[in-house]
Amino acid sequence: MSYGDESSSKWIGAIAGVGFVLRICYTLIARPTWPQQGNWYYTHQAQYLAHGHFFIDPVAFAVAHVAIHSVVYPPMTTLSLAFLDLVGLATPFAHQVVWCMIGTGTVVVLGKLGNLIGGPQVGLVAATVAALYPYLWMNDPLVSSETLEQFLVACVLYSTYRVLQGPNLAWACSLSVSLSIAILTRSEYTLLVILLLVPAGFVLWHIEKRTIALALVGMSALVLAPWIIYSLTSFQRPEFVATDLGETLIQANCPADYYSVAIGFYSLEAQCLPYTYPLTVKVPKATLDRAAKGAFPKLHHDPADLAYAKSLYTYARKSPRYFPYLNLSTFRTFVASSARMYLQTDESVQDHYWQGQAISYASRNASRVPLVVLARLANTFGIYQQGYAVQADSYSGRPIWGSEIGMVMYYVLVVASVAGLADLRRRTRIWPLLAPIIVVAVSVALTYGLIRFRSGAEPSIVLLGSFGIVAYSKSLRQRLGRVSLKGLTRLAFGVEELD
Repeated sequence: MSYGDESSSKWIGAIAGVGFVLRICYTLIARPTWPQQGNWYYTHQAQYLAHGHFFIDPVAFAVAHVAIHSVVYPPMTTLSLAFLDLVGLATPFAHQVVWCMIGTGTVVVLGKLGNLIGGPQVGLVAATVAALYPYLWMNDPLVSSETLEQFLVACVLYSTYRVLQGPNLAWACSLSVSLSIAILTRSEYTLLVILLLVPAGFVLWHIEKRTIALALVGMSALVLAPWIIYSLTSFQRPEFVATDLGETLIQANCPADYYSVAIGFYSLEAQCLPYTYPLTVKVPKATLDRAAKGAFPKLHHDPADLAYAKSLYTYARKSPRYFPYLNLSTFRTFVASSARMYLQTDESVQDHYWQGQAISYASRNASRVPLVVLARLANTFGIYQQGYAVQADSYSGRPIWGSEIGMVMYYVLVVASVAGLADLRRRTRIWPLLAPIIVVAVSVALTYGLIRFRSGAEPSIVLLGSFGIVAYSKSLRQRLGRVSLKGLTRLAFGVEELD
């Protein structure tokens, strides 16, 4: 390591320290304890897992004490929280501190990656932006999957560039493991196998590093295989990573998403319609009646959970133009039918049923699909309906003021990325940085658009923007350096020189 690299590493560490303090202060002062659905699911499933119940549905267990296999979300966030519970870090604040540490790790990795592919200046700028960028630190106190997602994407990018610049077995294994864990955190990153892993393998094969290329693929398969085997053998219908695709698609393909002013967003209306769900699990009728009658009070034990339940309906009630088909009656029906559905329906059957309903609706409204897809992309990438997008994010625990600051910084980074792309193309391969952005674009085009769904693209946006900031600053210094003293004198005083 050269002196410059060592000095840059120290500065990146100092910047990361400031970023960690910022995250802890935000956690203590803002107290973002809003228990979004995913957070509630992760937290309670992790508690049951720590007590010996292997990946059961926390809703069914809380409502009726019935243990049903459940992988609504990919497993890594649950596994991480269960590990913290087992080692004694079981309080919400302990989880928040650990997540802030993971978010700080993202700052370090982005700084090191900027240093690797762009030099010390880019590394320092990338670390600074990552430490201050709200769309990185707002997720940490929520103990959501987005924090893990961003850290793992940063690790995947860093490992990819390490493999491409100096192929060795250690960095190949690092790329495979980090990518596999990213897939087990957010299933859409399976696309990175095609966009990153396969191209990197071809590059290694072409330069006759075939052992490393084979290790790249083999290690990834080794990490993913146990969970995929468990998912394939635990349900009636084939599932690979998680069973949330059907629920996501049905929320994204209904009249409110296609024909209201909330085009491209999501709606609960399709789940509130009186569908006849395929019932495949036998549960006593008395248990079902108790579950349906007392779903809210039994499911939401503490004030925070009860506040979430009430706020969800309040949000729908106060936004009638975004939820035109949702009222108190249908919402209560949704809660009651969900209680019965969770207890009686195999998750894979439910997942495939909703997928079929969503695809059927999209097929019947095929002429509207291109416009809806454009709206989803525009909602996610800051082009359309940003006021409502920021408001929607606030109902997941992200404060409006933080999102507004984040949007300003995001637009600056996007503008700077134009110069960043040109500068990066002259230095190294650009496709690894674009891969996470492509993954986000494809996933929201198929589902629905929210700002938080952009989380996986934020590390790439930070790095590209940092390249642009450094490129703009160099260009500005060069232009100022070409201005002579005589030119400055003439410009300032209208005379040839000063006496």
